[in-house]
Amino acid sequence: MTRTKRTSVELVGDILRVVAEGRGRKSAIMRDANLSYEVMEKYLAYLREKGLLIEEGGMFKLTEKGVELLNRLDSLRELQAKASELINQIREELY
Repeated sequence: MTRTKRTSVELVGDILRVVAEGRGRKSAIMRDANLSYEVMEKYLAYLREKGLLIEEGGMFKLTEKGVELLNRLDSLRELQAKASELINQIREELY
């Protein structure tokens, strides 16, 4: 199965998740979210601008707004997984 390119929403979710798990150094974000340096810098700047992340002592941390967004993204992923499961069940019945 080929993996499609991640959407910007998926990238944001991956970054927020890494930071939420306490791995807020740039090197950890880049590695654990599987990002190039340029993409990571772009997204970190964007997430700080939107008030989702703050930087303290070389570590990124989620703001309250960031935690709320991550929770909504997690709910969305759960819904997407359920939808995929239902689609597969329907395909099995039809084909």
